[in-house]
Amino acid sequence: MEVQQENIYHEILEFGVSVVWLAIAFGIYFGGGIKAFSALHILGIDILESLFVVFFAFVLHELAHRIAARRYGFQAVYHVWIPGLILAMGRHCSVWLFAAPGGRIHSNWTKYRGKQGKNGKSALAGPVVNMVLTVIFTVLFLILSSFTEIVKSRYR
Repeated sequence: MEVQQENIYHEILEFGVSVVWLAIAFGIYFGGGIKAFSALHILGIDILESLFVVFFAFVLHELAHRIAARRYGFQAVYHVWIPGLILAMGRHCSVWLFAAPGGRIHSNWTKYRGKQGKNGKSALAGPVVNMVLTVIFTVLFLILSSFTEIVKSRYR
């Protein structure tokens, strides 16, 4: 598949659609699936929390793929995959998580033939970012949890 001339605004729009859609889907899932619609105020909070997580976990993941691919000379652009968004929402309304909202597309594969190592490294960049984020947010969680316990103990 040949990637057309890059249009950064279109790519940002596709990222935005994916982020909002996934945040809604995850919010519904964590709100209890279809039952989440019985408490819309709580569903709204679940969606906002999911928006925060999706922004870091998804956007930074995809940007890492894109940056690494471009560093190795590939032309890489994020594109939304509509069937993946529909499937994500349908599954989030049930009992298990699934998300495949889109991904980066490279152009001119024949030009990059024999560069599988570089393609592999650009593919690995996204999961590596997620692992780093996991460590960062785990440390932040532990620090904030300890701080919260200290504050609670002072006011008992």
